[in-house]
Amino acid sequence: MARLVQFILLCGGAAFLISWLAKQTGMTLITWSGWQIELRTSLAIAAAVLFIAFLFLLYRMVQALILWPGWLGHNWQLRRHKKGERALSLGMVAFAAGDHKVARRQARKAEKLLGSGLLPDLLSAQAAHAAGDAKAALRYFTALSRHEDTAYFGHLGLMRLYQEQGKEAQSLASAHKALARSDTQSPAAIRIFADDLRAMRWRDALDKLSGFLRQDEGVLAAAGMQEGLAAGQLAKPSLLAAHLCVLLSEEGAGDKKGYLERALDFSPRMIEASRRLALLASDGQKKSALKRLEKDFKTFPHVQLADLIARLSGDNDGQLIARLGKLAEASANPDEARLIVAERALQSGIWASASSMLTEVSVAGQTNKYFLLASELAVKKHAIASESENANSANSRDTDNILEKEEALLAAAHAPHAASWHCLACDGALLQWEMVCPSCGVLGQVDWVQSHSLPRLALENKDSV
Repeated sequence: MARLVQFILLCGGAAFLISWLAKQTGMTLITWSGWQIELRTSLAIAAAVLFIAFLFLLYRMVQALILWPGWLGHNWQLRRHKKGERALSLGMVAFAAGDHKVARRQARKAEKLLGSGLLPDLLSAQAAHAAGDAKAALRYFTALSRHEDTAYFGHLGLMRLYQEQGKEAQSLASAHKALARSDTQSPAAIRIFADDLRAMRWRDALDKLSGFLRQDEGVLAAAGMQEGLAAGQLAKPSLLAAHLCVLLSEEGAGDKKGYLERALDFSPRMIEASRRLALLASDGQKKSALKRLEKDFKTFPHVQLADLIARLSGDNDGQLIARLGKLAEASANPDEARLIVAERALQSGIWASASSMLTEVSVAGQTNKYFLLASELAVKKHAIASESENANSANSRDTDNILEKEEALLAAAHAPHAASWHCLACDGALLQWEMVCPSCGVLGQVDWVQSHSLPRLALENKDSV
């Protein structure tokens, strides 16, 4: 619409100008080389305008003839570039879809049309690698590694190519070259980290792992498997870092206490590091070690920490139960801490404290351990009461005790499992902490885990209802 308005205005202006010139009565006289030309001024102006337009048209025609070869060449290059980009795009789509044969064909076509470049060479290398053409892949990755812009990708490709061929030395050399051109979170760093673990270079492995901790755990675990780590080795990187610190403390080189404290920085829930720190304390350091244990118990209550508190404090049974009770009230997980105190009180024969601790456990904290302790407490109370009662009362109380015990045991069977040692790599249950999981052989993934699953008995009962 705007163009139509502009065209109408232009035509109107031209018509007005022509009409105005036609009405002019002036004459123009031109004398040149003995010739004399006399004509109307309006006609002279119109002729001059036409002559200028003719010269402009002639100039454009000559210019077009001169630039014609270049224009043809430009259009030819443009069409060739578009075909090359299309072949490159189709090759990438085919590679992503898993059709490596089509990807290689499109890669060769793109290389022919576009020449050597980052994307054509990279597609050719990846397609050759995926298709199993090791020689072609080696040639392409080597070519990529020689250019500054593509050197990282070239060395990374050579690293994986050599790894598949079993050439560990060449693979690691390429990984180091790739790492020199990237950050500490690259696949090359994970590849070197895997080799450090296998070679038991704990210090180097810890340095590499420290650079991975900010990555997403799922992405890091998948990358670790791709670079040769066992499945689940990086299920929880911070826990693995804590285990590496414990291993370094065992080597005797450097500061044992410093490594164990660093292990707790990586994983505050690592009971083994806290236990070893307490065992390192000398006679003059027992108070500070006890304070550290009490702090750890409040952060992450566990029976092993309670045993160490009893060992270092020198308290009698009553004093120990009182100390642990105060720590339980300030604990980050008071229900778990109360169960530990209740169990300790039962072992010491302090029934009132055990009953008080069990009463304060919330509904959410009533695991199978809670009901088992409640059953044991009922048996202990019955045994005491039976000593001071006659035979008839004792028989009646026996019946009530049996019912109470059966109810507690049935509730324990249906309750969620209490926390226990589990391997995060294979989800296997362990009786005690281990540096290496005996089931899957993975290092540093054994942790104290709260299970939220119901036992088989509970599931069967639920289905029957």
